[in-house]
Amino acid sequence: MSANDLTPAQQLLAAIHNLNMADYQTDPTGQPVVRLTIRTMDGEFVGEVQLGQRATTETTNAVSVVAEYALAKPSTPDLHPKAVADLIDMFDNLDLVDLTKSVLNAVTPTGRLAATQAIDDMFGHIPHPGAENGDL
Repeated sequence: MSANDLTPAQQLLAAIHNLNMADYQTDPTGQPVVRLTIRTMDGEFVGEVQLGQRATTETTNAVSVVAEYALAKPSTPDLHPKAVADLIDMFDNLDLVDLTKSVLNAVTPTGRLAATQAIDDMFGHIPHPGAENGDL
């Protein structure tokens, strides 16, 4: 088994253990009501944790909410290959310099510097001949 197989199980166990520790800190006299054992898909033992009442309730509620969301989530529609190809072509044919010029020319002169800085923050400074002179 690879370490990649073990990591998600260890992360789950650690998260549940943290929840249980919070439960224990709020009620140190509380008794465990559930023993949860975590194994990989291959059956390798990862660990176990005994959960108190509050941790059991919180874990059950969290799993229920995630399950409800997953069941209610609409499925992704099947996209027609031609539509996908058309979208890819459309984006491939965009002239980013022309698009940038159009955006900057549509901005007021006082907002142009802020717009340029925002673009530079996203993509890094891309020198363009004449842009330093205000020629777009």
